[in-house]
Parts: sequence; structure tokens; C-alpha cells
Amino acid sequence: MSLTNIFRIIFFFISSLAFSQQIFFCRGYTETGEPIDPFISNKIPVNYSFTILLKSGKEDFENNIIFLTIEKIGTRFEQTNLSKILRPDKNRNWLAFSHKILDEGNYLVTFNDFNRKKIASSNLTIEKPVVTKTVTPATNYLMPNLKIVFCERITNGNPNGILEKISMLKNNGEVYIYIINNMPLKSAKLLVNIWRKKTSNSDYDEFVDTKKYQINYEWYDTFFKYRFEKKGEYKINFFNEKELLLKTAYISVEN
Repeated sequence: MSLTNIFRIIFFFISSLAFSQQIFFCRGYTETGEPIDPFISNKIPVNYSFTILLKSGKEDFENNIIFLTIEKIGTRFEQTNLSKILRPDKNRNWLAFSHKILDEGNYLVTFNDFNRKKIASSNLTIEKPVVTKTVTPATNYLMPNLKIVFCERITNGNPNGILEKISMLKNNGEVYIYIINNMPLKSAKLLVNIWRKKTSNSDYDEFVDTKKYQINYEWYDTFFKYRFEKKGEYKINFFNEKELLLKTAYISVEN
């Protein structure tokens, strides 16, 4: 084989990697299509809401229609769990879809274009959650001294009307969330990830919303206004620009 042909093969191989598609199984995603809390080894608990995130190596998708199929494998006959038509947004190189699988087993997740040509595929395992003894973990927050305050309003940069719970009737589900630390936040962005309990006995397994705010690297504190659409128990994760967990807060929303 000539040296020219070898370089051609290397070029085509590198090109295929550069424009490859990638699938993530995660708990959420940012406004720019980056995965939040990906599942390790593509293993997800049964009856758990998760996000299937497809990212393109190109600037956008070539097709305005994409087919998503999920098939259970490892059985005598393959069983289709889901068949869905998705329409990616224009000028966006990623696509997200929320799903839940009720049966344990191994699954194949496949994306195809309008001509049924495979774009990407990945294996997925749905398993029973492992029950372990409850152990109080060591603090793993990046900023353990960070304080989260829920309040009715902000006056001259300070929280007023501190809320232990949020009322849908009195506050219309609206609240100011004030964040303060004993040192600069050292981040140009604040990423907020909101989860809700589907039932009183469940984990925070319903992904509700994600927000991204521009902040100053030297700020000690910041705040934003948010509206909860329905009552329930909520968990709110706060991340910095590198998506490292700063702190987690909990709040109840009632009638």
C-alpha cells in the first residue's frame, strides 16, 4: 500500500470520529445540550425517569425528522419498548427525549434518519436498585458553607420574608432564591437543576427544570426568581460553570 493511501485512510478515520454521533443517558441536560449527571455504565434503575441525549459531531442535524427506537434484547424475540418520531430544533446539534422503562433487562437504543439509515446506537441496562444500609456520607459539596435562602422578595440586595415553605395560593408558586457564601463563588455561571418527588415515598425522580444564570466571578452572593408550577417536595442542585456541585437545597410547595 502506498504512503498516499495510508494518509487517506487515516484522514477518513479521523474525519469519521470528528463527525460521529454520541448518545448519553443522563438525569438532565443544560441549555446548550450538555449532559447532567450521566448514568455510569449506562445502568438505570427500573421505573426511573431519565433523558436520552443525542449529540451530533456537526453543527446541526442533516434531517428534520429522526426516528428513535428502543428494543429489549437478550430474549428469544426482540421486543419494541418505544418507537418515536422526533424533530430536532433548527441550528442545534443535539436532541433530548425523556423516558421511563418499567421492565428490567438489556435494551438497544437506536436513532435513524428519515431514510432509516442508522445515526447512532447504544446499549442500556435497566435494573433493580441496589438496597444498601443508610450511611451518612461525608460532605461532598464544593462549597459546604454556601447558604440557600427562599424568600418573598429581595430588598437592597438582602432577602426579606424568609420562607420555610412555598404557597401556591399566597405566593402563586413564586419565590426568590438567594445564595450567599463566605468566599467568592468563583464562577461565571450558575447552573440550577430542579427535581421533584412523584410520590411522598419516592426519591426525587422527576426532572422538572434546568436554568443557567450569568454571574460575576468575584460575587459572594446572587439571587434569582423562580415559579413552581405545582405542589410537591423539591430538590434543587446548584452547580458552577464546570458543573461541579456547589450545594443542594430542599423546599416544599403547598396549596
